[in-house]
Amino acid sequence: MSERQASPLDRFLRLFTDVRAGEGATALLLGLNVFLLLTSYSIAKVLREPLILAGGGAAVKSYTSAGQALMLLVLVPAYGVLAARVPRRTLIRAVTGFFLACMVGFYSLARMGVAVGVPFYLWVGVFSLMVIAQFWSFANDLYTTEEGKRLFPLIQFGAGLGAVAGSALTGLLIRPIGLYEPLLLADFGTLLERTAPAGAFYRHDDTSVRTINLFPGERRNGHAHCRALLMSASAAVNVADGRLQLGRWQRVFLAELDGPRTREVSILVAGDIRR
Repeated sequence: MSERQASPLDRFLRLFTDVRAGEGATALLLGLNVFLLLTSYSIAKVLREPLILAGGGAAVKSYTSAGQALMLLVLVPAYGVLAARVPRRTLIRAVTGFFLACMVGFYSLARMGVAVGVPFYLWVGVFSLMVIAQFWSFANDLYTTEEGKRLFPLIQFGAGLGAVAGSALTGLLIRPIGLYEPLLLADFGTLLERTAPAGAFYRHDDTSVRTINLFPGERRNGHAHCRALLMSASAAVNVADGRLQLGRWQRVFLAELDGPRTREVSILVAGDIRR
């Protein structure tokens, strides 16, 4: 039997590591796979921090990190049970499909204004462990020790490139997709918390001193009143041809400082209406 001939791809990859005949395509596909995984994780990691900070601040982030550790204590053994009972490739397809569906779900919920900071933070932590560990476990099953020593550096290059590309791609996608402002909102939330901390003492909340305008079941919301002093209760915006005339980096948003509560938004239209 004649020895298998090295393909042009095999010969090209030999510039980087010892690739033998027939090994190039599989190694390249694995490298592409981990590149996409690390790119996705790097993008998600950039979004994770501002979303959790905008959704509740540093305290919520600390509690969520503890909750993430508890989740992994349950999920890791559960995954091990599934791995022992379900064919490896079936399990990989199912887990990968689940996380892809979650990405679409989080994006849709965020666009609808649903607060996703806490669940997204938990999800990213689970994703970074389960999907990436699953990939390396699968790659380890494909190769012997000798093959792994030769080919894993090539695959690892895809992982490193994905980590860099994910961070760069996040910035590039802002222009064509548009700017969703979790970073600015997180900074604004931090500013409000530093200026009027929710846990500080406010005379407004001291019912032993305050004797007017008291209502049954009233909230301790002195911090919310102080924060409201820093913000405008209204905004005047030009509308032309049915569109808000906003600058590239301008947005109009409503900040709830004492919620959740039911609020009413009043809109006054002044000017010429052309039909």
